[in-house]
Amino acid sequence: MILDYLVRGVMGAAKDLWNEYQAVYAKLDYNALASLYASDAVHVDPAGCHEGVEAIGAYIAEGDKPFSDISLETTQVIEEGNMVVAEYVWRARNTGPLPMPDGTEIPATNKDVEVPGVSVLSVRDGKIISHHDYLDNASTMSQLGLLPGT
Repeated sequence: MILDYLVRGVMGAAKDLWNEYQAVYAKLDYNALASLYASDAVHVDPAGCHEGVEAIGAYIAEGDKPFSDISLETTQVIEEGNMVVAEYVWRARNTGPLPMPDGTEIPATNKDVEVPGVSVLSVRDGKIISHHDYLDNASTMSQLGLLPGT
């Protein structure tokens, strides 16, 4: 009985946190989004590693600046213990300059992008402690017409 109670209390917590993440992201409320991360959280994606809640919040907000009409549609969520894997499609329109790693900027293309991705989150005490995003940046650049032959 006690074990059943403990399991019921823990199961669903990671998935619930992803659902909250998606709801907050839909509002593009980056402060609320950052509040879902633990102070020592780590976020890793093709652009690099960002450590700490402030750095993660700023990184996500800055990454969205070149885009408008942003949406995130979750297509599948799998939860196992304190981990959740979410498959999604991120959609947006490029309406602002795209900063490049060397400091240059590419002018807005005003094109729409549809980027499939997978996030793997680890959760502790109701907060995200590890967030790994897997995205196809080459597809994104192709959709924006920024690759040769596109």
